[in-house]
Amino acid sequence: MGSIGEKGYFRAEPLLVVKNEEVGYYTVVEGNRRLAAVKLLTNPTLTIIKKESIKELSETIKPGIKLSELPVIEYLSRNEILIYLGYKHITGPKSWDALAKARFLFETQKTLIGTDLIEQYRILAKIIGSKTSYVKNLLIGYKLYKKIEDSNFYNIRNLNETDFSFGKFYTAVSRKNIAVFIGLDLDSDKPAERIIENNLKDLTIWMFKENEQGLTRLGDSRNIRYLNEIVSKPSALKAFKEGSPLDKAILLTDEPIKIFTTSIDDAFVSLDIARDYTHKISKQEKESDDDFISKVRICENKLSDIIEISGNLKTILEKKHV
Repeated sequence: MGSIGEKGYFRAEPLLVVKNEEVGYYTVVEGNRRLAAVKLLTNPTLTIIKKESIKELSETIKPGIKLSELPVIEYLSRNEILIYLGYKHITGPKSWDALAKARFLFETQKTLIGTDLIEQYRILAKIIGSKTSYVKNLLIGYKLYKKIEDSNFYNIRNLNETDFSFGKFYTAVSRKNIAVFIGLDLDSDKPAERIIENNLKDLTIWMFKENEQGLTRLGDSRNIRYLNEIVSKPSALKAFKEGSPLDKAILLTDEPIKIFTTSIDDAFVSLDIARDYTHKISKQEKESDDDFISKVRICENKLSDIIEISGNLKTILEKKHV
């Protein structure tokens, strides 16, 4: 308000309106806050709060500042304005965050009622210049967010729209096992119709409720992959619900063996490469390069580790077949 009173209305930001034929006036779709500021500056008696401060601001309008007429662009429909806003705010220099994008898509989707759902995703994706899968995930995440918001964020301390990391949330619920855990059907036209409320609450608490040290049960967003494994294994889920840390509960899933086998496979690839290049190192380089000599000694130490791992695995296999 102070800026408008001092510099006037910025004409590069016109009000975007649609004509309301039934009642003979225009509906402002974009620019309501600016319009409200102008109305209060020119007629401070309209306010019902902060009357004195509004009155003071109205008295500081600089001479020559005219606010009786404002720049306006009329559109044929609300949908046209929404499409324009989507392009402006999603692809522009001041782009919306994930939650704002999702809210925009949710509102715009309402104008596409009667259109096939897949076609809706395609149209919305074209508007924001993205993929249909991204649009779908944002919309699903937003519907779940609304459930959480309607439940007052499950009374989690300091959790609100501003502090809710929507990007992390919709990434989590798009994971297959987490989706199943909360009752989300990613392949359905109505994916959020049979949500398991208690599990959605648990997920929200794990992701956003902070302890005294400011840490959540989930921790870093990179741990979503581990939580996705935990919720699919009853024993791991039970342990996690009862208070086991994420890094302990994950040991009750198949994740450790996946990490082990992947690490072994990567090690084999690296060993093959090292072997293929060994003959290309000259004798002089082998004898004079301190770094090379150091690596050889490390290999000797690692060899004993490999023998130990092999022995442990052999013991495990023997016990399994007893």
